[in-house]
Amino acid sequence: LYAGINTVPSMAVVGNDPGTGTPADSLTPARAVGVPGMYFVSASNPEAPALGSAITLWKWSDPFGANVFTRQGSVTVSSYTQPPSGIQLGGLPAGVTNCEQSGAACIETNDTRNVTAYWFGGAVWAAHTVGCTQGGALAPCVQWYEVGNLDGATTLLQQGFVDNPANPGRQRYFPSLAVDSTGSVVLGYGYSS
Repeated sequence: LYAGINTVPSMAVVGNDPGTGTPADSLTPARAVGVPGMYFVSASNPEAPALGSAITLWKWSDPFGANVFTRQGSVTVSSYTQPPSGIQLGGLPAGVTNCEQSGAACIETNDTRNVTAYWFGGAVWAAHTVGCTQGGALAPCVQWYEVGNLDGATTLLQQGFVDNPANPGRQRYFPSLAVDSTGSVVLGYGYSS
């Protein structure tokens, strides 16, 4: 593109919308430095029971040559649902008891699509916002994963939630993560209450 040479577009269908059957998915590239190829992750739609709660791994090899995009595999993860809106200070004025009511000023947490991924040391780390139960109420929480065996039968190495099961008033959403050269992971996210 920099040289002004024409390009040949390529399209890969990586998933279909459960409602319409038309191609639709949201892939998150796994950031990495100094390594060939690229991995992507996507989360299944928990509103489509046939799909279940799963994370799918994709690989893009030689994008400027053979341009091969393949589904490496998927792993079943702890069940999750769509996240609700996040509550914030002053978000529920007098007479308003939830984010769905008129007059509420809550934070839109979007949906369960992956929003962050990182590739390091033979594993892909990923995280997204999900709905979880805290103190008997649905709240937005962060779910994270480490997926391994990237070029074979994809495996789930570990997973977890950032939540507080006893306290419904703590909201977590829009995570971001990174891995350093020693394999240490840092996970940040938006927070409100």
